[in-house]
Amino acid sequence: MKLKTRKIIAGLLGLWVVLTVGARAQDPRRSCVLTLFTANCYCFDEKQTRDLKNVTVLANAFSGSVDITDLQRGIQKSTNARREEIAREVIKSKADIALFQEVWNADNKTDITHRLHKIYKYHYVASHIKNNWKETDDGLLIVSKWVPFYTTAFSFSKKYDAEKYAHKGALLAAFYHPQGGFFLVVNTHMQSGLDAEAVSIREHQVGEIVRKIRELQRTDWRIQNATIIVGGDLNEPITLRANSHELFDRTRYLVQRFNDLRVPINNDQVINKLCRDYRVQKIIEIDQQADRGTLRTVGGGTQAIDPSNYGGGNWSYWRAATDPSGMQVLDHLFLDPAKARLEAMTVLRGPFLGDLHGTPTKDPNRAEPLYMNPDTAISDHAAVVYVIRLFPL
Repeated sequence: MKLKTRKIIAGLLGLWVVLTVGARAQDPRRSCVLTLFTANCYCFDEKQTRDLKNVTVLANAFSGSVDITDLQRGIQKSTNARREEIAREVIKSKADIALFQEVWNADNKTDITHRLHKIYKYHYVASHIKNNWKETDDGLLIVSKWVPFYTTAFSFSKKYDAEKYAHKGALLAAFYHPQGGFFLVVNTHMQSGLDAEAVSIREHQVGEIVRKIRELQRTDWRIQNATIIVGGDLNEPITLRANSHELFDRTRYLVQRFNDLRVPINNDQVINKLCRDYRVQKIIEIDQQADRGTLRTVGGGTQAIDPSNYGGGNWSYWRAATDPSGMQVLDHLFLDPAKARLEAMTVLRGPFLGDLHGTPTKDPNRAEPLYMNPDTAISDHAAVVYVIRLFPL
């Protein structure tokens, strides 16, 4: 009888814990709102750009090729002008924390942080590598209104092609808010490319991020149960074909890799928000690593599809990042749905990709005009502003 009584008491106690924790997790009084800005700035060192172009020209003279590497192609504004506009957009967003990728040069990082320092008192950079035609620094920068209690960084050990010379990796900054608890922000820029090798390397880089997170959790009790937020350019796009009410997502294998390594984060909240905002009827999910695809109909129904018709074999089916009418989102936000809720997001296409009201230019490889005015473009990527509510458990 005593054993039965103890079981009943333990069951009631367990139910009370579940209900209490669940109520606390949904209680807005025990939460905080975090506004996070993330942008791939495509801000190159101008001398490095000239050197790389000159080296390519010389190589072409011997090889007979005419494909000149020009990092500034399609973006004619000076780096200084873009830095000013990038800083202005961050301030306008009223973000608490801003994550930047592709700020390739210490001078560019110094200038941006100087323009922001009156509002963003704290900044974090890691790389001290001098840019030249062969090597490029990490390109990563974090600025914040809130003081981080811990920061660290690392470069990816695995990369290929030209990115062997770019010290891509991740910046990690841990914060505490009385209502939001401890949270760890990871700013990263992953391997680019559509081929199988690039896909495999991106999956490996997720593993490197998780290993760093685990290392911090073992050594700092504050990070052990912190809310994990991964943001940045993962080089796997979520693309909207707004006119066709279709959404294309290639991030499934990255989500799966995080989850397999017991980091329960995903970008489902971002996808759901885009689906609501743009009345998406079909979601096409491509798992690059497993080479499989799924077509989901909003409201129910799934079917297997041939990924080669969407992922790599027919990439032109989806509009490129430099086309503001294409609505491509390259900067992602991966959240733990048990600890963080996405309340709003704004994709900044015009201010970063170019003036939509400029003279449309025609791309001979496309049927539609390409609305990118090179005189007003800041970057070749859109920026995204996320409003997140954090619920510490």
